[in-house]
Amino acid sequence: MMLKSFPNRNNLSGYLEIKSGDLLLYGGYKTSQIYWSITSDSRRTNASVSGKVHSVSLASNSWNFSDRKQGLALAV
Repeated sequence: MMLKSFPNRNNLSGYLEIKSGDLLLYGGYKTSQIYWSITSDSRRTNASVSGKVHSVSLASNSWNFSDRKQGLALAV
């Protein structure tokens, strides 16, 4: 699944994508560059979580990323 923003005045779009269990945030010019990945983020709140994102929810102005067992992987 991929979410894409509208391009800004510099023709830059932001992308949020779940790909192979990883959550990626990247900026897209002609050649996209990864800005952030959940598998490389050290702020995961639960060390036993595999890091593979299965679902994302927005609650109380906070993003919650969960694995298949609904273990919280990261809250932002």
